[in-house]
Amino acid sequence: TYTGNGSNRTIAHSLGSVPGMIIIKSRTQSEGWKVWHRNLNDSQRFLNLHESGGQESSSTIWNSTAPTSTHFSLGNNYSTNNNGQTYVAYIFAHDEPVFGTGGNESIIKCGSYEGNGSTTGPTINLGFEPQWILVKGWSASTNWSIADNMRGITSGGDDLALKPNATGADQSYNFMSLESTGFSIKGAFGDFNNSGQTYIYMAIRRPNKPPEVGTDVFKANTRTGTSAVKEITGVGFPPDLAMFRDCLLYTSDAADEED
Repeated sequence: TYTGNGSNRTIAHSLGSVPGMIIIKSRTQSEGWKVWHRNLNDSQRFLNLHESGGQESSSTIWNSTAPTSTHFSLGNNYSTNNNGQTYVAYIFAHDEPVFGTGGNESIIKCGSYEGNGSTTGPTINLGFEPQWILVKGWSASTNWSIADNMRGITSGGDDLALKPNATGADQSYNFMSLESTGFSIKGAFGDFNNSGQTYIYMAIRRPNKPPEVGTDVFKANTRTGTSAVKEITGVGFPPDLAMFRDCLLYTSDAADEED
């Protein structure tokens, strides 16, 4: 967080790498969200998270200066640096391979792809399977779209998308599949795959910590079946696969056992 001063400035951050994406919002005045992304055309460009429009240009948002591994720059724009107003900046890394058990894995990438307008859209190679993906077409007006594996990204079926620039609930349609090395776009939907349009994305890696004990990845559970919907609790982790079997328990007397 920081307090605006109305003048060109730099602000230190502790991310430890050059940011891939920055989102800024005023906490004390009515103003929209401003977004910088490494794949916009230049350091004067920005997007509005609260709107569907394409990229815009202003020298007063980022002071025409790209962020570094230690600082990001601001101009005197009231959206990001109005004197006396308080702001929050969310700063996301890009492809910094310092995570994982060996300290050599990337957990986030901020990139772009070009739509082809085909039912078989582009495949984006991240080098890992993502769990959360944000997509926005910057070269024309499209919705922002968030997909994640907790709400549901189904291979060959409908996926769920939330639109940060809109107030609606989940939208369900088949627009994406997760891959072991990235994600694929399905269908010629405008929010993901207009022909010739450039889309930016931020993708966060699915957790891949090796299990230390069996119960980290496996849980046997029982329930009593009814005709009503039953929630199964107590697993201890979000499962990827669940197998069910009806168990009919029979009792026998001693004579039966001897037979």
